[in-house]
Amino acid sequence: MLNTSLENKYQVYWIEKPKEWHSNTIGIYHVSSVGCNHQDLNPDEHSGPCIRQTFYEYINPIDDNDQTKGNFHVGTIDHKEVIRIYRSNNPNAVDEFPIYLKLVNKDGIEIIIKGSIDLLVFVYEEMITYDILDFKTASDYTFPHHEGDKNPTHFDQVRVYTSLVENYIFGKIKARDNILVYINKHNLYTGEQREKYDSNIGLDKLMDFVSRCFELHGYLIRIELPPREPMKWCKYCKYGLRCKSSVIRDEDVEEFTEEEIQKFYEEETGKSPIWRGNYTKAYESFRSKFKVSDQN
Repeated sequence: MLNTSLENKYQVYWIEKPKEWHSNTIGIYHVSSVGCNHQDLNPDEHSGPCIRQTFYEYINPIDDNDQTKGNFHVGTIDHKEVIRIYRSNNPNAVDEFPIYLKLVNKDGIEIIIKGSIDLLVFVYEEMITYDILDFKTASDYTFPHHEGDKNPTHFDQVRVYTSLVENYIFGKIKARDNILVYINKHNLYTGEQREKYDSNIGLDKLMDFVSRCFELHGYLIRIELPPREPMKWCKYCKYGLRCKSSVIRDEDVEEFTEEEIQKFYEEETGKSPIWRGNYTKAYESFRSKFKVSDQN
């Protein structure tokens, strides 16, 4: 037995007790699930998040199917491995840098904002600066086509992270670049988009994000459905039926006529539901998610 009066912290340092960083608890909001306001964009250019979808995740979530879980799992595996390799090659990098900040608005309402930066990389030039890297898994369909093909919602997320670090953590140490790293999940083709960080733009995006957090908080406290925010992934949203009916629970979803469902499909896909006199397979899959009223 050791001759010491120090308390044994074996349980703290040697026993793994993973905690869920992304749990949806009212009053705690994540950069990745709230994002910035992009209703000025065409829905095809808006990649989310949608504040109504996030509301459902807090109030009455639907579990993902195995295919969706599998897609997320592949992304997690890619993230962990590419970050491990980058960190091994760049000892000046900090992986999974945590953000945890308590905020109070003018009405005295208190919330906590959280996030996790994929990589924060210190750059040693004339003065110490840092880059912030965010990794995105993509398919052939979602991979950027060229340097100018920048996703504004993706860049805003990394701008918010950078502004949080610059204004609340590092202070005098200034940020250099924001870097989005896209990984093709089919063949690991990896492309990079980089922009010089602008403190003024970053602060504007941070204030927008914070405002959305307090807005979402109000809807959650009142259990009041927020407005929908049309975006490119609406057609795949597991809350689509509720959203169309503007209800919170599945049992309150209304029935729709065949004509209404076809109109929804055309609005969300820009395609006709009929090809050569028959419903397309894509439309039949879309239609299966709705309660169809008996029109006879």
